[in-house]
Amino acid sequence: MKTNKQMKDDLTGIDIRDYYHSLSKAQKGELLRYAVSQLGIGYSTMVNKLAGRLEFTKSELISLNLAIEQKAI
Repeated sequence: MKTNKQMKDDLTGIDIRDYYHSLSKAQKGELLRYAVSQLGIGYSTMVNKLAGRLEFTKSELISLNLAIEQKAI
């Protein structure tokens, strides 16, 4: 049986910041629009989280990772 940390690590497998920096300008815009519209994260808050000035919550990391893996964004 997996521990909570192992389950969290499985769901947060992609480093969001590294992934974001590897995207093109258009793809970055898609990611930001998705986060603002679907997750309810404010635009400036999301920019600050991607820049490393703020931290993502566990639920935000899981939601973004699932969306990326399912190609929703």
